[in-house]
Order: sequence, then structure tokens, then C-alpha cells
Amino acid sequence: MGTGPHFIITDSESNSFYNLSELQNFTTSIVLNLFLISLRFQEKFLIRI
Repeated sequence: MGTGPHFIITDSESNSFYNLSELQNFTTSIVLNLFLISLRFQEKFLIRI
């Protein structure tokens, strides 16, 4: 319960920067997942040929 207030950011610049980094992490994870899925799909496709 004591850790709650630490996550509250009052500065607007810090808040937008935090949201930007969160968006970057989210986008990076999606790109990595798509890359891994495409690799697995290529492996299955090559095995079938």
C-alpha cells in the first residue's frame, strides 16, 4: 500500500515521457512477436517444401 504514491507523477513532461517509453516498449514487443511468428511460419513452410 505504501508503494502507491510513488507511481503518481505530477509533472506533465515526466508523464508524457513515461507514456512514450511505455508505447515504445509496447511497440517493440509487438514487432518482436511478429518477427518470431514469421520466423516460425517460414520454418514450417520450408519444411513442407
